[in-house]
Parts: sequence; structure tokens; C-alpha cells
Amino acid sequence: MGKNRDKKKKKGRRGRKNADGDYHPRDKSSSHPQTESKRELRKRKNKETGDKWKTEIQRFQEQVARFGLKLKEVRGDGNCLFRSFSDQLDGVESNHSEYRGKIVRRPPVTQRWTS
Repeated sequence: MGKNRDKKKKKGRRGRKNADGDYHPRDKSSSHPQTESKRELRKRKNKETGDKWKTEIQRFQEQVARFGLKLKEVRGDGNCLFRSFSDQLDGVESNHSEYRGKIVRRPPVTQRWTS
């Protein structure tokens, strides 16, 4: 009896049940040619999202160009706002401290802290 049981094929359906209670095969056969695989859906979604992102960047570039400005990368070190001012107005990032000095007012030291 043990040998027969080992030789018997397992009966039952392989696959997953969907919400309707139907079984769908796990293999990628052409049982449902009209449906896309998860991988294909992910690829398409990423492509559409990427295309949307590109169009958003292009729209922003057009808006900035109206003022004679360009999108550029600046070093992100805490002075990036002032570096971007310097880059757009002077053409170089190195004058950032001048713009920081003009914009940020530090309160004068009038009282020393004592313990």
C-alpha cells in the first residue's frame, strides 16, 4: 500500500483561487492571453510614472526660463539656497556667503551669558 500511495498522482488543482473562487494556473501559459503579468504591469506603470515625471520637470524648466533662470545642481551643504542665488545671479556658486550676509541678519551680541 505504501508503494501505491507514492505512485499516485496528487489530485487537486494547482494554482490560486481568485475572488470568484475560480482557479488560475500558476504557469505563464496562454490560458489568459488578454491579462498582463504583474511584471508587465509594473514595467508599464514605471514607464508612465517616469514619463509623467519628465513632463513635470520640462514644465518647471519652462516656467523658470521665463525669468531667465535655469535648473542646475548645486552643492547641498546647508548653503544651497544661497549657492543657488549666487549661481543664478552671478554665474558662480562661490559668492554664496555674500548673499547669506545680505539676507540673514544676525542679532548683535549685547549681553554675555554667564553661569
